Amino acid sequence: GSDKDVVFFAGREITAEDFLILSRLCLLVDRRAHFVDCEHYGDEDGFVPAAKLEGELGLATMVWGHEVRAGARQKFVQLFQQHVNRGGALVLAAGSCYPEVRDYSERSRRVVNLSSLLSFNRIPPSELVKDGAVIGRNLTLLVLALLHSLKTADKLAMLRSKNKLLSLALSDDKVNEYRSYIPAPGFCSCLFPPKPVLQVARAQVPATVRDLVLASLVLECKTELAQGHSFTSGHALRLVDAERTRDLEAAKSIMAAAGLFALRDAPALAELKKLYGNYIPQLLPVAARVQEVKVVDKLFALKHAPARAMGDAREKIEVKGSKNRIYPSQEG
Repeated sequence: GSDKDVVFFAGREITAEDFLILSRLCLLVDRRAHFVDCEHYGDEDGFVPAAKLEGELGLATMVWGHEVRAGARQKFVQLFQQHVNRGGALVLAAGSCYPEVRDYSERSRRVVNLSSLLSFNRIPPSELVKDGAVIGRNLTLLVLALLHSLKTADKLAMLRSKNKLLSLALSDDKVNEYRSYIPAPGFCSCLFPPKPVLQVARAQVPATVRDLVLASLVLECKTELAQGHSFTSGHALRLVDAERTRDLEAAKSIMAAAGLFALRDAPALAELKKLYGNYIPQLLPVAARVQEVKVVDKLFALKHAPARAMGDAREKIEVKGSKNRIYPSQEG
């Protein structure tokens, strides 16, 4: 299996209608759906050994969401842990019983636990894929999980691709679109030139796949900052920082929304200014919009704070407060 494949581990609860709607959903988001019938394909406990799945897993995204007999529970956990350790992604739905992930390694962050919220069995008829849109709570949650479980590099590549999927409205979340502009000069404008301000360009429009992928990257960077990483040591932070050469504004927006520029460390701020330019004061419309996409934080932020990174003392930084700040922009 490749990273384009999604493998659903299904039990007796799934219906023919579920197979069809999940297949359509995967096609919409450029994935291929596959199903493992654990009841008929597995052993007496319903477990499907890795030997039977050889060549099917690879880098695919596993979706586990069926009731498991006691004799097979730990076997499934071990199977999926091996899959994650080899670089695959795992989405946990209702019925799964995977142990809580408390670290934030490159591999562990690709385990998405929605076991208390998501079910792909007996999906209600009101949930459907119609006219290129995803309708319904479970289907929407599943797509959000598939996006969030992408590798960090693949999220950035997706944003660069200009894929039409990026414009798909995918959440009940409504967020503002912003623009930065410089007001018309007033009295004594020579002495007091007008400062750029942030303005709502469109109010309360649906969040798109692009917004959600950006917000997922922000969450990765924010979590690494909370661990004590710098933009040269955290996995996501390093990859986003490398985007400066391709798209400075996108990299700056992600870093701003994650809180990188809200540091108290003067030497670190001076170094950031060399790399990112005059970001103080500056308004970043994309960063302001992405900060309003709350669904990603609500669903995917770790329940327990990950252990702080054990790096060089010079790499330790302090994030000011729990809220990020957006600064006015020099752009018109």
